[in-house]
Amino acid sequence: MKQRKYLQTAFNKVNFNNIGNRQPSAQAQTGNNIKKGWQKNGAILCVSLLLTLFCWTGGQSVKADSSIGNIAVGSNPFAIAVNPITNKIYVANRFSANVTVIDGTNNTTTTVAAGTSPFAVAVNSITNKIYVANINSDNVTVIDGTNNSTTIVAVGTNPFAVAVNPVTNKIYVANNGNNSNNVTVIDGTNNTTTTVAVAVGARSEAIAVNPVTNKIYVANPGSSNVTVIDGTNNSTTTVETSTGPRSMAVNPVTNKIYVANFSDGLISDITVIDGTNNSTTTVAAGNGPYVVAVNPVTNKIYVTNSNSDNVTVIDGTNNLTTTVAAGTGPRA
Repeated sequence: MKQRKYLQTAFNKVNFNNIGNRQPSAQAQTGNNIKKGWQKNGAILCVSLLLTLFCWTGGQSVKADSSIGNIAVGSNPFAIAVNPITNKIYVANRFSANVTVIDGTNNTTTTVAAGTSPFAVAVNSITNKIYVANINSDNVTVIDGTNNSTTIVAVGTNPFAVAVNPVTNKIYVANNGNNSNNVTVIDGTNNTTTTVAVAVGARSEAIAVNPVTNKIYVANPGSSNVTVIDGTNNSTTTVETSTGPRSMAVNPVTNKIYVANFSDGLISDITVIDGTNNSTTTVAAGNGPYVVAVNPVTNKIYVTNSNSDNVTVIDGTNNLTTTVAAGTGPRA
């Protein structure tokens, strides 16, 4: 099957010795210990990639139900994330300072308090922890999905975006404040933090993780580049883009990163970063490319063009594009 083919391709690219901080110690460099470490990492990575594929393939048991109707949440729902293992959906409500938890089995809801102006949310499906970036209180609310208890973790100024590496259990928070110019790295095992500097004047607005390569990509519209963080040691590399990179998505199978460049609707292209060497290719899109998403199964990339009312579909094998008409001002 196509899904197995793509998944196997990703596994073949993995060097388990280079994933996170899980390298065996010098005293453990024996066959059995190394094998056990690799098996643990491989199992976690397998679940991570399977979850990615599950979200895109949908499975045979999932079908649309037009009778569901609307579900009441908080004020100004601004971001959403799903845990496909627990079938829970998390909605960050910016103006009511809380998160609505939707039970996907029956659409009942629970409200969990968050910080001021929850702005972004990400889920670690392996640990069942949910991370909510609160842009006006400079912290992250960590929700335990088993009981909805919370922990507060201080981060940089104006946390704007959050992403999770489920393999290393590290959480990356892009801080958008004028003087931040950094990313906060949260260790999911104990909520301790590390700060990683990005480009000066970055005003970072998006962050994405490749769990296969353990690389993290930070879009910096203020400096028109992407900071690449090596998750093994937090060293950084800067990759130039067009003006105003504001959204990005990673294909962990092909190791390609797609960056939507948006500068007041004047830029109409996508920067494609080759994760193996950080070389770039530019692909034309519509007017005002705003959000980009990847289907790792079909190797197709979808870009919403907010000023031309359409979607650019990129074929990841050759970067050829097709345009699909959409509604007015598509932004997600």
